[in-house]
Amino acid sequence: MASLDTTAMMVVVGGRTLFTYGDVTHVSYLASGRKSVLSLLYGKYAENGTIDLDKKLSELQLTDVGGLTARELNATIRHLLTARSGIYHPPSNGGDDTANAPARGTVTPGDRFVYNNWDFNAAGAVFEKLTGRDIYDALDTDLARPIGMEDFDRARQRWRISTAPASASRATRPCRNIRRTTCGSRRATWRASGCSRCVKGRGAIVR
Repeated sequence: MASLDTTAMMVVVGGRTLFTYGDVTHVSYLASGRKSVLSLLYGKYAENGTIDLDKKLSELQLTDVGGLTARELNATIRHLLTARSGIYHPPSNGGDDTANAPARGTVTPGDRFVYNNWDFNAAGAVFEKLTGRDIYDALDTDLARPIGMEDFDRARQRWRISTAPASASRATRPCRNIRRTTCGSRRATWRASGCSRCVKGRGAIVR
């Protein structure tokens, strides 16, 4: 594993630790792990009816800087979670395949998979809107505690506002004061709400 530049590794079976390598207490950056975790968090609320995965963005009044097209507004929450929304609005964070996506407005929601950060950023905003819960709180009570995560610390999960360009941010989170608005960072926002810092584009919202 040293040849692969591995930071740490742990193998746990039936609650017993069978193997460890490196410093397992080291906090590492894990690219795109949030997408799988977000999908896990959705499960409970989809099952109990709090979230209808087939609800359209038009019904949610979800938009972004510059607006969404009529075709794009037909995308559903399910499309967001499966990266099949057909919405190729520039995301606030890079690292996806948006550069190779078709032109906006040319793909019907559900027809094509494109690894697209905008979908997952929007899905995070939708989760908080429909559940009324902060994602970090849900992660704590719905996943970390039930499965026995030993090192998860809710107090360490926080938002910060950066003055770096939106394109430099790795992942977006809502404005700290008005949690559904990240206008300046080009992330999905809710109609009829606005934070002057975000709307005027003076800062990118990053996690």
